[in-house]
Amino acid sequence: MTIGDKVLIISILILSIVGIVSLPVLGSNSNEKYVVIKIEDKIIKKISIEKSGPGKIYDFQFNNNTGHIEVKDGSVRMLKMDKAICPKSICSQTGWINKEYESIVCLPNKIMVTFQSNSEEELDIITY
Repeated sequence: MTIGDKVLIISILILSIVGIVSLPVLGSNSNEKYVVIKIEDKIIKKISIEKSGPGKIYDFQFNNNTGHIEVKDGSVRMLKMDKAICPKSICSQTGWINKEYESIVCLPNKIMVTFQSNSEEELDIITY
């Protein structure tokens, strides 16, 4: 084995290690999560969340009323509304959600709160 072979092997190992270490750092922003508030299927607010952030309350307007959601530690919940606006308060009784397949729905006011991520995943199978 010559000196050139050793230099080539060492440089390949260094490049491999740098590539492995830099992948998580470079790809960390591609999976950022958002809380999306839709009213009548129109996005009215999109809030970026941090996993370990303290609780914060956000307001949103609908039908001349104000709704409130709380975002805390990567989860979201709808705060209780007045009985005149939302008679049964099922949306606030849903509790905390933190996964993309979960949602909070207020049927009387046509409000939907869901999660959305920045990553665009391709379908690998279609079911009927």
